[in-house]
Amino acid sequence: MKTLTKYQGVSSLACAVALFGTGANLFADTIEFGNPPDPGNGNFFPFTGNGFNINNRYQQVYNSSFFAGAGYIDTITFYNTQLPGAVFETADYTIRLSTTTKPVNGLDFNMNNNVGGDEAVFYAATLSGLTGVSFTFDGSDFYYDPSLGNLLVDIQRVNQIVNSGSGFLDARNGTFGTDSSRMHNYDSGFESFGLRTTFETKGTSVPDAGPTFALLGFALLGLGAVRRQLAQ
Repeated sequence: MKTLTKYQGVSSLACAVALFGTGANLFADTIEFGNPPDPGNGNFFPFTGNGFNINNRYQQVYNSSFFAGAGYIDTITFYNTQLPGAVFETADYTIRLSTTTKPVNGLDFNMNNNVGGDEAVFYAATLSGLTGVSFTFDGSDFYYDPSLGNLLVDIQRVNQIVNSGSGFLDARNGTFGTDSSRMHNYDSGFESFGLRTTFETKGTSVPDAGPTFALLGFALLGLGAVRRQLAQ
């Protein structure tokens, strides 16, 4: 498995954990879409190109019901198991995530209309060479609450080297049902089409801050009492 990692800053949540000592209870979850993929088949949008040189923007929407609750999207994985040997179209890729109000199989042809107000860059880098049987983007954590809408992955690429990519990634080609669908600014095939995808999430169950502040208050009161006794 190829893991593609970018620098991630320390989150405010981590700072809060360090500050209060008790911390937040972190847990991981794995959410899979399109597994198993269509056997002996695949799709080259948006990473391998395979001759579609105008391939520069791709969106895939994922049904919110697959996510158990709110949490941080930590990694995204795509696959090349059915027709191994895929090669990235060499280009500068940017992956953005957002919460969209658009339904699966209902993305707008005006792709900007699909983007949610919480859009954030998850990953940005130059990709090239073999994809491997799977490749994982370990990007900047994105907070996602499935109660607010579906998850949208928006992939754009620029400065591509024409015809440098080839091969097909694991996909559902018209067989995704209402689990996931795509939109792109080239060719056709949108409803129930999309790449097999795995999300790793970090969820949070933050303890009530009330007891913590209460204990801190008692400690300060006790310290004040000691100081008064010493002053007498």
